Amino acid sequence: NLARDVEIAVIDGSRSTGNGWCCPAGPLREPLARLSSVDFKVVNGGDSQDAWQMAVTPSSWLRLPSWENVALSDPAAPSGRVHAVAGIGNPARFFASVRELGLEPLEHPFPDHHNYHAQELCFDETLDLVMTEKDAVKCQHLMPAENGTPTYWCLRVDACLPDAFTTAVLNKIEPKQR
Repeated sequence: NLARDVEIAVIDGSRSTGNGWCCPAGPLREPLARLSSVDFKVVNGGDSQDAWQMAVTPSSWLRLPSWENVALSDPAAPSGRVHAVAGIGNPARFFASVRELGLEPLEHPFPDHHNYHAQELCFDETLDLVMTEKDAVKCQHLMPAENGTPTYWCLRVDACLPDAFTTAVLNKIEPKQR
């Protein structure tokens, strides 16, 4: 086991702590009591009095399997109706991001940390397929070579936190570095 110098808990702003239960009965990865012992709490996409606010914002598309970076506004980027695949803790958040980019996702949610099989990425309607970057890493071996149909994409996102958060974390780490 590695020692932890700093612990940061990330809380889903839309679901909060859900029913308070750990996986698989609920959304938590550790008991709710752990929040009292972490150094920092970060809320993703919501408001909280006792946590740092984080926003996850789309930054670009990555064409798969080449991982070529394509601007969100590029005419070659996905558009219109797409298949949207997400095997993350809150797939609805990914689907909402896809809609906010002007696409019309046919939603295909999977459980968090899903182990994909090739047939799960094949759909009757041939449309571009978009997924999270986390899922793309797990699915890259399942995708056909370039110029295949459909075209596979992943949405790259940036986590944005206040500069004061970075300073606070560095200040917490610095004494432990000595």
